[in-house]
Amino acid sequence: MTQLTLHNNKIPSLFNAFSDAFGTNLFGSYVDMDDILDNIPGRRNRNIGPVVDVSTTDEVYSIALACPGVEKDSLEIKIRENILSVSHEQKEVTDTVQFCAAFQRSWSLPKDADQNKISASYENGVFTVSIPRIVPVEPEVKKIEVK
Repeated sequence: MTQLTLHNNKIPSLFNAFSDAFGTNLFGSYVDMDDILDNIPGRRNRNIGPVVDVSTTDEVYSIALACPGVEKDSLEIKIRENILSVSHEQKEVTDTVQFCAAFQRSWSLPKDADQNKISASYENGVFTVSIPRIVPVEPEVKKIEVK
């Protein structure tokens, strides 16, 4: 069965950049320091990515992203080199607060995806991308008569 493959979109941790010549992390067990910092009470979690549901039928691949409160105009979908990417960026700057929220998810498209007919919709906080599948054409069978 053909499936969409999610690409790794995790941004490398600052702590992963500090390693010695042998590739050993200088922070030892703190390789995932960002994950530790996210669990401090009262600290706002920086991982704001949407919940994603990918489903497949014989006719279409469907990707649904739960994005409540996100403006439709801030969502962007692109295809480049057979990779479908969905991203969002929101910035708010006031006299007292600066806020930035962003996410990006990418999938490798299977060979049977019809890239020219991909559509997207946004309704009730759910962004849905529909990727039609190309129906394989059965080759014509010719019977050759033996003389």
